[in-house]
Amino acid sequence: MVAIVAMAAPVRLAAQTGSASVTADTLPGIPLATPVTLQPRIISAYAALLAAAMLSLLYLYRGRAFVVYWIGSWLLIAAALGLVARDYSDATLRSVLTGLALLFTVWASGLMRLSVESFPQHVLRWGGRRLTIMAAAALWFLVAPFVVPLSAIVVTGTIATEGTIKDEHKAANKIVVETKDGVEHVYALAADMGGMGYISSHHALILHNNSLINLNTLEAARAGGVKRYLYSSSACVYPEHRQTDAAVTALKEDDAYPAQPQDAYGWEKLITERLCTHYREDYGIETRIVRFHNIYGPYGTWDGGREKAPAAMCRKVATAKLTGRKEIEIWGDGEQTRSFCYIADCLDGVGRLMASDFGDPLNLGSDRLVTINQLADIVCGVAGVTLGKRHIPGPQGVRGRNSDNTRLRHVLGWEPQVALETGVGQTYKWIEDQVKQRLAAPTRS
Repeated sequence: MVAIVAMAAPVRLAAQTGSASVTADTLPGIPLATPVTLQPRIISAYAALLAAAMLSLLYLYRGRAFVVYWIGSWLLIAAALGLVARDYSDATLRSVLTGLALLFTVWASGLMRLSVESFPQHVLRWGGRRLTIMAAAALWFLVAPFVVPLSAIVVTGTIATEGTIKDEHKAANKIVVETKDGVEHVYALAADMGGMGYISSHHALILHNNSLINLNTLEAARAGGVKRYLYSSSACVYPEHRQTDAAVTALKEDDAYPAQPQDAYGWEKLITERLCTHYREDYGIETRIVRFHNIYGPYGTWDGGREKAPAAMCRKVATAKLTGRKEIEIWGDGEQTRSFCYIADCLDGVGRLMASDFGDPLNLGSDRLVTINQLADIVCGVAGVTLGKRHIPGPQGVRGRNSDNTRLRHVLGWEPQVALETGVGQTYKWIEDQVKQRLAAPTRS
């Protein structure tokens, strides 16, 4: 079974787990849980307390001859306390609950010793008091561990209720991450991110939100017994000083160190890469790390400030075409360079990497370098229009970035296949339809 943790605008956290699914509508970058699921060991604790109450009633009804019911109720209470204690992170409270559980166990053992005379004679012949004391201890050590499922639902943070949270500082602590029984692979694709305009102006928010997302998701996967975990990193991890020339040397995976990402988005990605590596070393979870290079395609974010360059260019060209404008705006001189990877190639590569035995970071992107001006010309060609370019001040990111696919070809025996013109054609067609719908919609007064 596979779980996919992904986000889309405004932001949506979704974990799809076979026949069961868990989704949470959110504010930007802040998951807000709608389902509230009790952990199995909590349910087991409630069941133990209910059984203890029933045994106590039986004891009161049947009399002292059935003191075993009374003793059993104390043991069940002890088990319940032990189960609840496991869910508290506060060491003092956990110790108190565990101590109470042991106290109830000893109390039950003492009741057995005092009332052993009331037991049937054949029990006495099998060991008498020693047997009853040993049985009490064995019951505790056997019952408590086995009522805890091996693949329990893991809830991290404070459970939030459905609705809108206005205070982001409060909302950030209300993340709920869940894994279901039987999930073996997790694709961690969720991130608070966007185009250069968004990334360059929301450093604190991005670093804060993405750290929470990835810390909670990875720990939930580990605690839930997930076997393989794919982390979606980014080419933004590469040092800024290696990307100052438009004619950039393609970036190899080892170029990430010494580290100097340009933005907080890249720093968080790099830190989580290290976390995945250490989780693999310390806990045995098979992590895979993929560094995406400008993934694009239809059905993605295409306006609002979070869209990437290909989607933004398609929207600008489509809007100009449909409204009769003769030019589009481009940030900077348009000579900054990038490579762009179509979504179909991305999915193909991710599947191949997850099935491989390669645990180190791996680039996934096209190695065809184009300028933003060239990208605009490709989009115009697909749209069948000729438009002027008006260059305006705006965030441009690094001057040049390209993917070195040497390791990709060696590890997977594969590299992206979809030509930029083909991928842009599919993307533009979908975005033009969205622009048509928006222009046809009645305007609000």
